[in-house]
Amino acid sequence: MKLVSHRMNVNSVSAAIGSILCLAVFAASATYGQQGTTADAITNTAVMKQFRAVRVESRPVIDGVLDEAVWQQANVVTDFHQIRPGDGALPTERTELYVIYDDDALYIAARMYDSEPHLISAPTIRHGQGLGSDDRLVVILDPFNSRRVGYRFETNLNGVRHDALYQTTSNFSADWNTIWDVQTSIDGNSWVAEMEIPFKSLPFDPTLDTWGFNFGRGIRRRGEEVAWVSQNRTYNPGFSGQVTGLSGMDSGLGLDVVPSMSFNRRREYDPGGKDSSMEPSLDAFYRLTPTLNAALTVNTDFSATKVDNRQVNLTRFNLFFPEKRDFFLNDSDLFQFGNISGMAAGNNASSGGLRENARPYFSRKLGLSETGAPVDIEYGGRVSGRVGRWNIGTLAIHQDETATVAASDLLIARMSANVLQDSSVGFIYTDGDPTSNLDNSVVGTDFQYVNNRFLDNRIFQADGWFQQSDTPGLSGDDAAFGFGMRLPSSSG
Repeated sequence: MKLVSHRMNVNSVSAAIGSILCLAVFAASATYGQQGTTADAITNTAVMKQFRAVRVESRPVIDGVLDEAVWQQANVVTDFHQIRPGDGALPTERTELYVIYDDDALYIAARMYDSEPHLISAPTIRHGQGLGSDDRLVVILDPFNSRRVGYRFETNLNGVRHDALYQTTSNFSADWNTIWDVQTSIDGNSWVAEMEIPFKSLPFDPTLDTWGFNFGRGIRRRGEEVAWVSQNRTYNPGFSGQVTGLSGMDSGLGLDVVPSMSFNRRREYDPGGKDSSMEPSLDAFYRLTPTLNAALTVNTDFSATKVDNRQVNLTRFNLFFPEKRDFFLNDSDLFQFGNISGMAAGNNASSGGLRENARPYFSRKLGLSETGAPVDIEYGGRVSGRVGRWNIGTLAIHQDETATVAASDLLIARMSANVLQDSSVGFIYTDGDPTSNLDNSVVGTDFQYVNNRFLDNRIFQADGWFQQSDTPGLSGDDAAFGFGMRLPSSSG
């Protein structure tokens, strides 16, 4: 069942709260399925596959050739299975995975055997492009072992780097990127990939010696997808194994400074007009603790961001272009509310704008006027990260004035707590309106129940949220709620 949002009058608030409470009660009653299933009865998931990463004294050379003796120290993982076209069937080709690490980085290598290496598909040659048409290697890391969010790294035979941030267990942002390296090669009847992922590139909790980990491989000419851990023909941070034995990693100073300068020159047939201008800007990112990040932006320059794909809007709802700006992309998963995007993703009967319209915070609204024209962000700051079971995201910016809207201060505060085994509860608060001179604030609360072991190893998810808006001079239609339940089929 998919349900996005419903507008309602404030007099119906009690009815909305009652609906959400009923949803919570139903989810709680379903906990029996979560607690009453034995681990041995759950194929590939709750058995919690594990392997130990081996610490090494010398780093391997990342050249796509597994000829260093250091790789012989690694534990070899070979127990993979198909998720497509078979469901749990043995793969048609053998795969060997190796993981080692030192103080500075995690090193992952895979030897992917292929009886017909000349038929390996690798049409993609540009970094950052999706690899859905390629034979590919996929690595998923969850440094907090939360089974809720994580990071995805993909490559193909050309050594293309494609990375992404999971904003929910089922949705990821491919516009996020970090620093890592990969090299590949053909080695007889196999192709080989070597990855180096610096620990400085990812936030992690140094007190945890276990990370969530998963691996996937695509053999495109056969339509074959292979995974290490999966459920319902899916693999993501929610359905993953673990890599253990991690300790003593160096997270570095945690400081990144990105100065920039934009220079514009123009010709005007006006004797008093300027023909050039220069605007300095600065972005700084600092890791307050290994799990808590801070960011500062001054006179933000977004000129280097990628151009949006062209879209045609035939509805009365706004388009929701993906975020591409690093200041807002980093830790963007911590600002997700109510799983609104997740609930909407499978409902193709309505437009994207209609499905996303309930979101109380959408970062692409910042730095734009009411007409969509760019507006200067003079300065801003963000503190975000994880402290124990708590997920924290706070963001404040000062936006310059436009011809019709005065300069404004905007605040977003989001906090959620991990509860039960895979569930969460939280709230959000926003203050300010970047597109008008009216003051506005929104407060909301949400609950997400996830049971990956429901009944006969099924996945059950229930989401509920409520939000209240306050705008001086406006009354009525100032509250909204949404709820949804999903019980996906295991069929392909």
